[in-house]
Amino acid sequence: MNPIFKYGMNLRTTLLLMLLSTALLPGCKKDSPGDDPEVSPPRYTESVSFRSNIINTEVKFSVYLPADYSKEKDTRYGTVYLLHGWGDNETAWMTGGKIDAIINRLEESGQIDPMIYVMPQGYTSYYVNQYDGKFNYMKMFTEELVPYIDSYLRTKTDARHRAVMGYSMGGYGALILPYMNPDLFSISVPLSMSWRTHEQYCSEPQSVWDSQWGRIFGGVGKSGMDRLTDYYLARDPFTFFDSKQQSASNLDLFMDCGDDEEQLSVAAVNLHDLMRDRNIPHQMRVRNGAHTWDYWRSGATEALPYISERMNDRSYSEVTKATRFASSVSGTRVQRSLNGATLAITTPSGYESSDVKFNTVYLAYDDYANRNSESEQIGLLLDSLQRKKEFILISFDPDELAATSTNFEQVVAYIDANFRTGTKDYNRVLIGNRNAGSFLWTSTDRESALTHAAFFFDTQTPQPTGTLRGAYYYVATGDLGTNHAAASALYLACRQQNVEHQYRILNGTDGFDTFLYLLQESISTIGLKLNKH
Repeated sequence: MNPIFKYGMNLRTTLLLMLLSTALLPGCKKDSPGDDPEVSPPRYTESVSFRSNIINTEVKFSVYLPADYSKEKDTRYGTVYLLHGWGDNETAWMTGGKIDAIINRLEESGQIDPMIYVMPQGYTSYYVNQYDGKFNYMKMFTEELVPYIDSYLRTKTDARHRAVMGYSMGGYGALILPYMNPDLFSISVPLSMSWRTHEQYCSEPQSVWDSQWGRIFGGVGKSGMDRLTDYYLARDPFTFFDSKQQSASNLDLFMDCGDDEEQLSVAAVNLHDLMRDRNIPHQMRVRNGAHTWDYWRSGATEALPYISERMNDRSYSEVTKATRFASSVSGTRVQRSLNGATLAITTPSGYESSDVKFNTVYLAYDDYANRNSESEQIGLLLDSLQRKKEFILISFDPDELAATSTNFEQVVAYIDANFRTGTKDYNRVLIGNRNAGSFLWTSTDRESALTHAAFFFDTQTPQPTGTLRGAYYYVATGDLGTNHAAASALYLACRQQNVEHQYRILNGTDGFDTFLYLLQESISTIGLKLNKH
């Protein structure tokens, strides 16, 4: 029997000895890995290599095994292929990603099942076949690497138990490999996926386009829309998700991209909106961060449990609930009437005995079912921040204000006249949810600033036109929320105009639980905006 692959290095590792068992010798029986009681493979084996017949070169990969792999001789495991980014190699997930520490922590806490992790060398291939057939990486991956791993490690060999996760260039690989090979993979986790909109690709400098994408997808030397070759479009997520091709229907997709990415977050947010509009199921996260290992490590902390759940056909929660509630509210709450509208005002503990002026947080709150119960939970959630930052919380119904022809300027004037408050714009923070978005927009889009920071939680806001007048926008929504397009439009406008902002897409829908979770995740940022100037 002639082996398909021939190992060329790292012969010192016991895993390689396991893989180089008598199965690789002509005429000998192929034993299953781990059958030899004398061989106990290490958890991590770095830079094993084989000779690929398809791309005619040595291909390296690293492997991280479950802790119990050598003990559970009859157990088979799901496989996660971890793909690296441009310029990195098969060691990156361990050296930069510290993925072993993340895996161990999640396994020990019971958040993930034991799985096999394979980290292949991806070169600068974008994990696809080159358009001219000169470097068929995807063909090698699917026809050589995956069968080889399944032959010599105890894997579960169906698509349900294979996942692909990658960052940057590997993020695109993590999407395109499962999309184009649904018989092999069913789970896709792109982190900071290196892909761009058509407009972005058309405006890339010629040398960048030619060296990084043109040589792979065709169109070297071309400019503008001529770069978007048929080969490119067949592998372009904006094209195939727009047509909602069948390959996407059974794909479990979890996307994550930082809001501080230079270009990639623009593409990611647009792709999310497109998929939402086409009703293509997926998970989406936008968190604080850029193109860094810190971001990808934190992304893996949520993505690996998602992979584990989906491998076991368990649903992944559509809503994450807030958890950081105080046992009781420390401040004093009173109600006041302004032009017939009710203002619920909570002063911090010690307000009556103090003579200082306090910052203010205005909450334009659109209730969901039971306003009294919901307001109580909001107060408990904000109590720890109010104790620390000592602000006055003013909650009101923006629809009630509108019905009484009362605007935000009048509310501010009333509070400043009747409570000890700082009266500068930097003394005020404005928060709103759902239908309160229009109120927030009107209150911040004005020549004379009343507040220096506005927090939009899953709100419906007008399409931004012209110059944004607000100093700071915090925009957050659930990935299944119905106001995703409005949130994205405001975020993109902030980016285009270099207005200070933060953007979050977290796990959730349109309900009160999602609002509380979004609010909880913003508390530290609200605190920063309440620092005294």
